[in-house]
Amino acid sequence: MKYVLYVFCVHFCLSAAAQQNKEKEVKVLLIGTFHFDNPGLDVAKFKDADILSPQLQHEVEEVTSLLKVFVPDKIFIESIPAKQSQIDSFFAAYKAGKKELSSSEVEQFGFRLAKQLGLSTLYGVDYREAEFPFDSLMKSAMEARQTDITSFVQKNY
Repeated sequence: MKYVLYVFCVHFCLSAAAQQNKEKEVKVLLIGTFHFDNPGLDVAKFKDADILSPQLQHEVEEVTSLLKVFVPDKIFIESIPAKQSQIDSFFAAYKAGKKELSSSEVEQFGFRLAKQLGLSTLYGVDYREAEFPFDSLMKSAMEARQTDITSFVQKNY
């Protein structure tokens, strides 16, 4: 009887260990940018940020090359899920050479990287039912003595 119990315990432990090894660790890389096609509605307003200029396109390519090293198998973008069919349509047109990239950061980084990686889709995950806590953010930055950030924002906005 002890032998059967011992075999059962060993089998159970090995099965549990094998199961843990089967679970793949998920790595997430979160990227944030200002809105390249900023219509002036954001808190942060940028002047002379023509992302379609040759210089900035070169910089976008450099960043995309660095992101490619991460080898993401899914790319999530700032777009509400209800627009998924539009995302898919625009991305398919871009991949087919029927659409040029707009100045949107979603297309500049998301579409470009997804195409280079051979991904079939990007996923819209934006949520717009909340207010941005700008005052709270500034207060936290000041409490953390992040004066470079607070000075920059106060000077430029």
